[in-house]
Amino acid sequence: MKEKITNLGNGMDLVQIIEPKFKTNTIMVMMMVPVVPEKNAAYVLAQSMLTQSCRKYPDNAAMSVKLDNMYGASLGTPLSIRGSVMNISVRGSVIANRCALEGEDLLGELTDLILDCLFDPNVRDGAFIESEYKIQRKELLDAIQAEINNKRGYALIRARRTAFEGEPDAYPMYGNREDVEALTPASVYAAYQELLRRAVIRIYFVGAEESPQVGEKFAAAFAKLDGRAPEELPFLTPSPVKARNGIRLLLSAIAL
Repeated sequence: MKEKITNLGNGMDLVQIIEPKFKTNTIMVMMMVPVVPEKNAAYVLAQSMLTQSCRKYPDNAAMSVKLDNMYGASLGTPLSIRGSVMNISVRGSVIANRCALEGEDLLGELTDLILDCLFDPNVRDGAFIESEYKIQRKELLDAIQAEINNKRGYALIRARRTAFEGEPDAYPMYGNREDVEALTPASVYAAYQELLRRAVIRIYFVGAEESPQVGEKFAAAFAKLDGRAPEELPFLTPSPVKARNGIRLLLSAIAL
């Protein structure tokens, strides 16, 4: 197995992990930004919209047909927060070109599809399409409510809020109900445009052989963004000592 890292400039890196035995190609575009708690909900909701549809495949049914025609390719949007850094990703996988029955360029199709999701989403008049937005909004509200109904999980959320009071870690990754309810299709799309401008980008490509076209296509697409200014990522953010009751609450929640 071989790993190759290429700097694409302007806060972008391409990491290629190559193993000739692999029979699938995977691309993951990681967009990493410093956590701004009041923007969590908007970023999460924008992320959930990206792989459900795009302008070329304007609803989930059309997107599903496209993926089925690519031998059952997959798309997803992993999300995580580590310390004070939020990582919003778009990930796709497809079988290797050499396994295609008619020699199709499946890697090229996957690359173009992810680019469509990132740079040509399902938007009209500066806002995400209302029908798609309502579906994802409801799912996010349901996820927030599910965390509250999960007593152990909710105890951990409250303990985290106390232990990390005054820090980004104290805030729920999905935001809270009030944040979500205050959003609109236009404000979420505006937040997504901001995310593209401020994010540090790391693109992972895992496959059987190197593919220069992956890095070239993504570098060209991000280069077209006006005002792109990646922000420094605070990976190491020491937490100030908190009152004893906060630590006790955190330990009690973990023990549940």
